[in-house]
Amino acid sequence: MNGRRALMMTLVMFFIGHLIYYYPHLPEKMATHFGFNGEPDGWMSKSEFFVFEIGLLIFIVALFFSISYFLPKMPRGLINMPNKDFRLAPERRDETFRRLRSEIETFQIPLILLLICMNHLTFQANTFRENLSPVSWLIVTAFLIYTFIWAFGFYKKFKIYEN
Repeated sequence: MNGRRALMMTLVMFFIGHLIYYYPHLPEKMATHFGFNGEPDGWMSKSEFFVFEIGLLIFIVALFFSISYFLPKMPRGLINMPNKDFRLAPERRDETFRRLRSEIETFQIPLILLLICMNHLTFQANTFRENLSPVSWLIVTAFLIYTFIWAFGFYKKFKIYEN
C-alpha cells in the first residue's frame, strides 16, 4: 500500500471514529444545513444524519476506487484527456493509468478532509447550539483553491509531453 492509500484509509477510519465519538453528544434533532450567515435552516434526526454521512463516505470511496479500477478497462473512445493518442500508446498506457490513479488518490485526501472538517463544525454548532462557525467559509474556500490548483496541475502534467 502506498503512502496516499495509507493516509486515505487513516482518514476514513478517523471519519468513522469522529462520527462514533460525537454521536452520543448530539441532540436527537440536528441542524444539518446552514444559511450564508451560519444560521441553521435545515434539520434531520441524528440517526438520519449519520446514515447519510456514512453513505456519502462509502459513495466517495467507491466512486474514486471505481474510476481508478475501470478507467484502464474503458474503450479508448470514451477517455477524454490531453494528448490522448500519445498518452494511450501501448508503450505509455500503463504509466498513464498509474499516474491517473495517483492523481485520483491525491484528490481524494483533501475531499475526505473537507468532510471531516465540515462534520466537526456541524457537531460543534449542534453541541453548543450555535451558528456554524465562519471558519467553514475558510475551509470551503481553501478546498476550492486546492481543487483549482490540482486541476490545473493535473492538466499540465498530462499536457506537458507532446509528440
